[in-house]
Amino acid sequence: MAGVAAHKRHLVLGVEVGFFHHVNKGVDYVFVDHPSFPRPGGIYSDQFGVYGDNQFRFTLLTLAALEAPLVLPLGEQGLFGQDVIFMAND
Repeated sequence: MAGVAAHKRHLVLGVEVGFFHHVNKGVDYVFVDHPSFPRPGGIYSDQFGVYGDNQFRFTLLTLAALEAPLVLPLGEQGLFGQDVIFMAND
């Protein structure tokens, strides 16, 4: 994606996740990446049923999103810290 820079890799639940940051019209967007996220079928399941690791994948995504403002230096202001609003969509 144009304008998206890899910022940092961070351990969450003992596994490494990647954070990517993009700013558009003054709004910061942070994307979380891990090899378990992309699937050839749907997000939750494929033609054989639900993925057995869904709980792990969604827990990892949620915890990584919650840690992002505490560990990522975004822009000149440094860490966002606790003064942040989360808007999430799956």
